Amino acid sequence: MSNKQENLFDISAYVTKEDNFKSQRNNSKNPRNNSKSKELPELKTSPEFFMLAETEYEKRNFKGAITFLNNAIEIDPHFAEYYCIRGLAKSQLKYYPNAIDDYSKAIEIDPNDACFYYSRGNAKYELEDYCEAINDYTKAIELEPNNCEFYGMRGSSKFELKDYQSAIDDYTKAIEIDPNDAYFYYSRADAKRKLGDHKGADKDNKKAERLEIPIITNKFKSEPISELISLAEKEYENLNLRKVAIITLAQKEYEKVWSNCKFGSLIKFLNKAIELEPHEGSLYYFRGRAIHEEYDYQGAIDDYTKAIKTWRYGYKRDHKNCYLYIAFAKNELEDYQGAVDDFTKAIELYPNDENFYLFRGDAKQKLEDYQGAVNDFTKAIEIDPTNIILILRCAHAKEDLKDYQGAIDEFTKAIGIDPSDAHSYYSRGNAKYELEDYCEANNDYTKAIELKSEYWYYTRRAFAKSKLGDNKGACEDWKKAAELGSEDAAELLKKHCE
Repeated sequence: MSNKQENLFDISAYVTKEDNFKSQRNNSKNPRNNSKSKELPELKTSPEFFMLAETEYEKRNFKGAITFLNNAIEIDPHFAEYYCIRGLAKSQLKYYPNAIDDYSKAIEIDPNDACFYYSRGNAKYELEDYCEAINDYTKAIELEPNNCEFYGMRGSSKFELKDYQSAIDDYTKAIEIDPNDAYFYYSRADAKRKLGDHKGADKDNKKAERLEIPIITNKFKSEPISELISLAEKEYENLNLRKVAIITLAQKEYEKVWSNCKFGSLIKFLNKAIELEPHEGSLYYFRGRAIHEEYDYQGAIDDYTKAIKTWRYGYKRDHKNCYLYIAFAKNELEDYQGAVDDFTKAIELYPNDENFYLFRGDAKQKLEDYQGAVNDFTKAIEIDPTNIILILRCAHAKEDLKDYQGAIDEFTKAIGIDPSDAHSYYSRGNAKYELEDYCEANNDYTKAIELKSEYWYYTRRAFAKSKLGDNKGACEDWKKAAELGSEDAAELLKKHCE
């Protein structure tokens, strides 16, 4: 589920609605308040059960919240919000079919509440029933056409169905409504990349990075960071608001120091922020990134792991980022199998991102699992068939398997996509050389040299010419390579040509 979903429902928002029902306790016709029953313990009203459910929900005791909501519904089975919030609690526990039943009951009672359709759509999304999810999001949009969340999740459903252009249209609409939400830019970037618009995707990603978490008040823009924490503690005594303030300040400091690489100050700041909010996963993630940049890879892994455990439910993108950076850190520690395992976890969350297969394939190459690497690169190419980086990686992995003809086929694909890439001709020439097709290898090296003058291109062409009996041509190429700075070519020139 997208991290956009959970924010829509603030369970405390229903408390004011419930206050209207507290008059039940003062209703003289209610036998619970009859003077004859004073000796009996007072039974709770549905609003009281609701408030107990709210307390359990905020403590993330979703089963406890469901129990109290069951009691509230038993007393008042015609209050739609009870069913919806019970559905939310069930969704948090991943009881999606049961949650859908509750959302449907809420819709039956009140068919004009857009949020009920949105929530049911989210549960269907988690069950990968994307077509039905789109139907619910569309209904929500009909009822509330200016809600960016609805367009965002409908776009995500279309993305999963590989309808990338329609997904882009929905993300664009969401951005028109809320141009300061990073999530929509990230999502649109993913869709653009699927359509081969890498420049547009990069532009959206850069925009998203600048908007990752918005500044919640103008005063935060000018005051020193040391004063901002005090301000957050002083002015945001409410736990939820203080949490937002602290996370916002952490993001601001994170962005501020990233450009000047003063990660020590960021780590110190985040230590304080974590003391204030020890159960907020984003703070551990930020600190993990900073520690990672300080080359403490194990410390970074520990923080990323804490982030996964404490980040709120439903943040697939955030968990994916944690697994990715755990894998990157394990790569640095040369724990390549561990890296493969964590890339696999990221793939389980986002199975249609070609980069994850690329990263896992690279790790498998380091384990000398060349066939596994080829399989991953091939999967990545299926997702993005015009990505030359993926094709070249697959070609080189096939070289590792000594499948030179397979490598030649991949290099030829790369040349078809970008005929101006000298490296592709050079690499294809090497594969042809291994197959003893020296004439064709010579032709590819020549093409590479026409596009870019590199000493190793001349060195390799010299070997091909030597195999073809063109010793004069070989000496000329070694001489040129030596002039371009190759000591090896100078030795070969001295050995074979003087």
